[in-house]
Amino acid sequence: ISLKLGEDIKEMEKMLNEYLQFTSSAHSEKNEIFDLSKLLNEMIDRYENKNIYKNLSENILINGRKSLLKRSFNNIIDNGLKYAKKINIELSQNGKNIFLIIADNGPGIPSNEYENVFKPFYKIDKGRG
Repeated sequence: ISLKLGEDIKEMEKMLNEYLQFTSSAHSEKNEIFDLSKLLNEMIDRYENKNIYKNLSENILINGRKSLLKRSFNNIIDNGLKYAKKINIELSQNGKNIFLIIADNGPGIPSNEYENVFKPFYKIDKGRG
């Protein structure tokens, strides 16, 4: 039982640290114009994973909080690598609309969890379900 309690404490500490880092950067970081194509290419290349496939249009500029977007993309890709065998990332633009699709062949999210997964730091813990 103490092993499980220790794991729970480590998980809570990790979530607290993530929350503190998120709130700190969310308040201090300003929007900036940056190349989303370049950011995604650099991120994907750092993974050095042959199971990540990309089809990214070039020179797609966006005005946003770069590090917060990067953190959320990393989270999605990390989850894809954890639960799937293959990830496809597509980026395109049509006029003023930017389309980013990150899809994998994992089991997906149960429909009863759809609303919950958009809450900050929410995790679907299959071990407790």
